[in-house]
Amino acid sequence: MGTYFGQRTHLRAYSSRSGNWTALQTHTEYWDWFRVRHTVTGVAAGARFVEHDLRDEPFVTRVTRTHHGHRGGGSGGWWTVIGLAPALVLVGSAARLSDQWSLEDVALPGALLGVVLGVRGWGLAAETVFPGVTPKLFVVIGYPILAVTPPVLVTVLAADRPAKRVVSLTASGFATGIVLDMALVGVRRVPTRLAYHRVALVAALVVVAFGSARGHRRLNLVGVVAWLSLLVASLLGVV
Repeated sequence: MGTYFGQRTHLRAYSSRSGNWTALQTHTEYWDWFRVRHTVTGVAAGARFVEHDLRDEPFVTRVTRTHHGHRGGGSGGWWTVIGLAPALVLVGSAARLSDQWSLEDVALPGALLGVVLGVRGWGLAAETVFPGVTPKLFVVIGYPILAVTPPVLVTVLAADRPAKRVVSLTASGFATGIVLDMALVGVRRVPTRLAYHRVALVAALVVVAFGSARGHRRLNLVGVVAWLSLLVASLLGVV
């Protein structure tokens, strides 16, 4: 886990010749250009990573530690013991997981995130590739995508879906896109009015999602009108 030329957590597995168990050895390491190879920095952080990563997995029954008494190698004399569920339990967990999540659940927040960051990335790339073209031309192309696409995507992807789920996915996806968009251009302090405006945009999309999920066209329309009104307000300098 990590990057080859950076820092990573390295795991090695050793199968048992007798018994139904596998030994894992994990350590953290980084690429040392002066040594032209990886340098191990310790095993404690690697063990904690494995414990935290596997603790909530459906195929794990327990995560405990056992003191074996042999200090050395950075282990402190402790083993991490991970119990795995039987195959039938794994199949049942996978079936329940497939019932809980679907492609639409991933597509909704992913699409909203992609639109916000995609428009930002396209604008940055366009002005770099075409430095002699006025940026206003890029705005004419990019802004309609940002203004129209989110409510359309939410209307389509939230239709006939569980209302609570699409509301949370819509809010988290679009809000994450806004935060990452500001972080991408180095915004560290957001004016209060601007923060309120962004929260209101998220709320408008949530109304669109809820109306679409419940098949309530009027409520969906209310959300779309609120979304467009907030955009107009920002264009007129109200925000």
